[in-house]
Amino acid sequence: MRPGLIVIAGGGIGGLTAAIALRQAGFCVRVLERAESLRPVGAGITLQVNAMAALAKLGLAEGVAARGQQIDFVVSHRPDGSRRTRVDLRSISTQLGAPCVSIHRCELQAELLRALGDGALATGAGVQGLEMPAAGRSRLQTTSGETIEADVVIGADGVHSVVRRSLGLNARESTRYVCWRGVAEPPAGGSGDPHSGAGWWGNGLAFGCFPLAGNRLYWYATHRADQPKRVEGCAAKRWLLDCFSGWDAQIYAMIEATPCDAIFGTPIFEMAPLAAWGRGAVTLLGDAAHPMTPSMGQGGGMAIEDAVVLARCLARAPDAVAGLRAYEAARRSRTAAMVRVSGRMTAIAHREGLSAAAARLAIPFAPQWLRTRQLRRLYRFE
Repeated sequence: MRPGLIVIAGGGIGGLTAAIALRQAGFCVRVLERAESLRPVGAGITLQVNAMAALAKLGLAEGVAARGQQIDFVVSHRPDGSRRTRVDLRSISTQLGAPCVSIHRCELQAELLRALGDGALATGAGVQGLEMPAAGRSRLQTTSGETIEADVVIGADGVHSVVRRSLGLNARESTRYVCWRGVAEPPAGGSGDPHSGAGWWGNGLAFGCFPLAGNRLYWYATHRADQPKRVEGCAAKRWLLDCFSGWDAQIYAMIEATPCDAIFGTPIFEMAPLAAWGRGAVTLLGDAAHPMTPSMGQGGGMAIEDAVVLARCLARAPDAVAGLRAYEAARRSRTAAMVRVSGRMTAIAHREGLSAAAARLAIPFAPQWLRTRQLRRLYRFE
């Protein structure tokens, strides 16, 4: 029997995509978002081939691609700017039938909200409590003081998930790294190719950039969490410029071309894979279930995949509980593998406890044919 009301906790990329997918499958959906309004915030995000393939199944890929920038190549450099490798994403895109797209988060959010339509999203209504009786509907308490009953609850409420905690899945969240992000205004350096991303790493630091529509680019810089004091605004900008002093001059140009108030840093949270994602008619999605480092550009992509598979499993199952367990079984090994690969890549970029021989086994150092085969496997979504 189909559930009457599905409530999604969290209106981020995963929550909005899940709402769209579930609505398209004929379900009644309500999204509860803690923020008072969904303002255009954040920097950029790279939607790898698998994420775009998943969006295509919802009819969203064309609209998202129109707002973003297609990425055909990613070039890896040493700190001095000399090239390490060049990954051909264009050939992988051709083989798998979907592009890689770099897009500002606010543009992606706008496209998802357009596709969702009116009536499904409630802002200023974060989930702060969840009761799951042995029989009957779950009850959610919101920050607005409302109590909502739901037949199914999807916890898409991020790494510090209230839904996960309510399930008793108290996995330890850890952070070993900090990520700084910004959107640089032109002229801002970068690769010079509007369809090419770039990365530099070494000496315990990593820096990357991808072009955005409108001749802008977004960049990110990561370092170990024990390195800096807490800084923000122009102090953060000065600290980053000092951090990357002596590196490729393009990095200095990108940071310099970014307004102080457009630079922000956040800890990168990691979590060991969960043995279970849910119980009864409650489950998790996205960072609530599987936070990962950003080295493979797959945090948002895995949440988008989750959303498509969730709707598919619920639509095919005889009842909600069976559908949720089928979804979890379909997603656990895939997301756990991506968490491991992303963590390994981050460790290599920051040279943590890895020999040179081990580093050469990583994707950036592998021969082109092997890199293509590895990435094709990681980026396939059906």
